[in-house]
Amino acid sequence: MANEEIDECIEACDVCAEACRNCADNGRNMQGMEQCVVLCDQCQESCETCIDAMNEGKTTECAACAEACDECAQECDRHDNDHCKRCAETCRRCAETCRMVSAVSATG
Repeated sequence: MANEEIDECIEACDVCAEACRNCADNGRNMQGMEQCVVLCDQCQESCETCIDAMNEGKTTECAACAEACDECAQECDRHDNDHCKRCAETCRRCAETCRMVSAVSATG
């Protein structure tokens, strides 16, 4: 697998983890945001785990990270806050790059 694909995925995971952290922090004191906060925290953790794995040359966490990002994006899409909209967008981008890396590593 090409290093630029891994680098792109690491960057997407890093941006996503930051967006999830921001979204969860903003949602903690807002009514009706409990599930969003939980999924953002889980997604952030998944992204950070995925980054650590890729930095060790492993892509085994990419599929799970894509799933966490999909769930988080779906939940954030339910809310009308700017931080949720940004989070959902970065989660979708991260899921896309993680799926690409996971698919390439599965075939290669």
